Amino acid sequence: MRIGDRIAIMEQGNIVQVGTPEEILRNPETPYVESFFKGVSMSEVLSAKNIINRKFFSVPKKQSQGLKTLSRLLDDSDHDYAYVTTSDKQFIGVSTLESMLLAAKGTDKVEDSYLKGVTTIDADTPLNDIIGLMAEAPCPLPVINENKQLIGIMTRTKLLKALDPN
Repeated sequence: MRIGDRIAIMEQGNIVQVGTPEEILRNPETPYVESFFKGVSMSEVLSAKNIINRKFFSVPKKQSQGLKTLSRLLDDSDHDYAYVTTSDKQFIGVSTLESMLLAAKGTDKVEDSYLKGVTTIDADTPLNDIIGLMAEAPCPLPVINENKQLIGIMTRTKLLKALDPN
């Protein structure tokens, strides 16, 4: 269940259900499938990549880009956080309008506005291992792939919904 994006459940040589691990755990189509996963916790089966939010504000860092430009872009985006990356989408830092305003009092460097305590999450990290990180996170956490590229963000809401057995 952890390594498959889509799985098939068979009973007596017949496929009885096909879907993502989350779909099958949440909506078993037969009593057999339901009994097959009885006692299985979503936190042990699903990983970050299964529940990430792929809609977020990301901007590649440019040398010529200062805090004023970044804050204007963030404000225009109607998002709360700006996830700053390299040109090849590797995560660098995350800022808010508030952190940019505070940083602008002393400098025009974007990196001075990055929130502290932001940890990246590997896409294959089981949800069980993310709970503690999310509890202390100052913002939705960046989820990265094997190439260290930002592929989405993990929000508390998405995590809690995925862990809810109903």
